[in-house]
Amino acid sequence: MVPWSELEPDQAETLLAVLLYNEHHRAVRVRPSRGDYGIDVLNPNPTAPETFDVYQIKYFHGTLTASQKGQVEKSFRRVLIGLVRRGIPLADWYLLAPVDNTIDAQRD
Repeated sequence: MVPWSELEPDQAETLLAVLLYNEHHRAVRVRPSRGDYGIDVLNPNPTAPETFDVYQIKYFHGTLTASQKGQVEKSFRRVLIGLVRRGIPLADWYLLAPVDNTIDAQRD
């Protein structure tokens, strides 16, 4: 098991991105910048390669708080705005976060 709480946010993001690359060889990590709209990794969708799967990586270890859930929703909206502005067709959006949820949190 990965001790997520012992990693720095950049280390956790790099580790999760590398795990994605192992599964999706055409995935591209987006260099963090003000204009990245929160997009961390882009991958051509395997069944519709003209569209893209977007991955956002958040360093929230433990159980998600209400504030963090709000941050995720805001980030998702930023991704949608960014994709529309750049003309990038979205297939699927994924959130990657090292979260240890309780059963009750899974229902939310």
